[in-house]
Formats: sequence, structure tokens, C-alpha cells
Amino acid sequence: LGVRLPLRRFGQTSAWRALAEESALSTKTRAEANRLILLGELRQMAWDWRRAEVELATAKERDQIMQRDLTAVTQQFKHGEAAEVDRMSVESRALAVQEAVTAAQMQLDGVQTRWQQLTGTKQLPSDLGRVTSTEQAILSNPELNTPDGLLAQQPLLRQMASEVGMSTARIEAERAAGAGAPEIGLGVKRDRGDRGVPYDNSLQLTLSIPFGGQKYRDPALAEMAQQRATAQVALIKNTQQILGEVMALRQRIAAWPSRLTQLDRRAALSEKTLTLKQKALRLGELDWTRLLDFEREAADARLQARLAHIAYQADQSSLKQTLGLMPAANRDSQ
Repeated sequence: LGVRLPLRRFGQTSAWRALAEESALSTKTRAEANRLILLGELRQMAWDWRRAEVELATAKERDQIMQRDLTAVTQQFKHGEAAEVDRMSVESRALAVQEAVTAAQMQLDGVQTRWQQLTGTKQLPSDLGRVTSTEQAILSNPELNTPDGLLAQQPLLRQMASEVGMSTARIEAERAAGAGAPEIGLGVKRDRGDRGVPYDNSLQLTLSIPFGGQKYRDPALAEMAQQRATAQVALIKNTQQILGEVMALRQRIAAWPSRLTQLDRRAALSEKTLTLKQKALRLGELDWTRLLDFEREAADARLQARLAHIAYQADQSSLKQTLGLMPAANRDSQ
């Protein structure tokens, strides 16, 4: 009767402990990375919702204008003050605008349905687009413009770095295992010769040390080293890519205020111009075809300005997403 117990080699305990720690860290960083990916989908969907709302509101405003135009041109046609072609032109534009309203409504309904399926709520976060003072301090941190600073903040990069750490820990554990685990054996042997001879009891102690088996681990070590090298290259590549995206977003965000001012002025000027053209139509100085063109230009300018304000906020949200900023668990900030 005996028992054989494996013995740990020198350094094997610390290698296993390091592997366990890296495994726990990898699990944690993977969960954070997956949360950031899900948050990115929600952020994109939320801004799609806001854009759909603006497009629908603008289409409805234009539909109201077209309905007034259609009523006015119909009255003029009845009194012989407008040609039938003018009435048909206005009616055609009005039908096209109604179709745009229907399409915009369907687009908004689709986004809202997807949002509800994913979040279980029918409302967007109340602080959508708001940048808190804490977030602003992080966004303004110059360290985030460096690879090391970005790696410390970005969950996706931290998860990739943990994969490198896991590969290193596996290699060290494999090396510490050596040719195999030594074994110590302890046993008791009881036997006797002829019948009637007393039993002979003996205690046996054995030590088994494997030699020459390390070379069989070399292929596994080589594969692990290749996996680590691949993970390191991917980490470097993605770090540089994200740094480029961060710089591009910062430049675009910095350029938005002046551009928004220009688009708002253009929209206001188009509205004033349209008012003058509507007056010119009533005075007989402008035909319906030209007025419809001015109405379309004013609606386009108004829509571009509104969408630009949303794009500005969406870029700020994209910068937070790219840097890996996530809201607290009890908030729904985007």
C-alpha cells in the first residue's frame, strides 16, 4: 500500500500564482471592454434617434408650409390668378414632402423600437450629450494623447494588454513546469515466505525526478511565444489607431463652434430671404416655381444647421467612447 505525491519545482508556485492573477485581470478587463462596446452601440443608436427626430420635425414644418402653399395656389387658380401648371407643381411638391414625412416617421419608429428592445425603456437619457466636469477634466488631460496614458484609460486596450500578460504568464508557468513534476512516494509493504513464517513489514520511500523531458515542451513554448508576439503587435497597432482617432475627433470638435455659427447664420438668412420672396409672390413679382425653390433651400439650410448641432454633440460623445469613458453604473449618461 502506497501513495505518490507530486512536488512543485523551484519557482513553480510563484509562476502559477502569477498566472492566476493574470487570468483574474483578463476576466475583469474583458468585462469592461464588452461593456464599452455595448455602450458604444447605445451611444450611436441614441444619436440616430436625435437625428431622426430633427429630420421628422423639419419635414413636418415643410409639410405645413406646402399645405399653405397648396391652399393659396388653389384659390388663385379658381380666381384665374394662377395657371393650372402652378397648382400642379405645388401639389406635386406637397406630395413629395408628405412622403418625406412618412419616411422620416418610419425611420424614427425603427430607431425607437431597436432602442426599446436593447434597453427596455422608451426614453433617451435626460443628460444625453452633456459633458460633466469630471469628464471634461479627463478629456482635457494631455496624458491621454500618449500611448501610456491612453493604455491606462482605454478598456479595449487594457483588455489587449491583459492578453499579453496572460501569454507571458503561461510561458513562465510552462517553463517552471520543466520536464515534469518530481514525485515522492511513501508505501508500506507486507509479505512472508512459507506458511507459518511471520509477516515481514517494510516501509518504502521513493523519489522520482524526470530528466530530459524539457525538449518536448519546446513546441508548446514556441507557439505561446508566437501568440504573445501577435498580441503585442495588435496592442501597438490598435493603440496608434485609437490615438489617431482621438486627435481627429479633437480637431473636429475644435472646429465645430465657428462652423455652427456660420450654419446658423445661413439658416437665419434663408428664412429672411424666404419671407421677402413670399411677399414678392403676393405682389406678383415672383412665380410659384421660384418660391418653391426658395422654400426648399430654406428648409435644407434649417435642417443642416440642426443636424450640425447634433453632430457636434455626437462627436463629443464619440471622443468619450474612443477614450473609453463610461458612465457610473447608476447613470445613463451618453
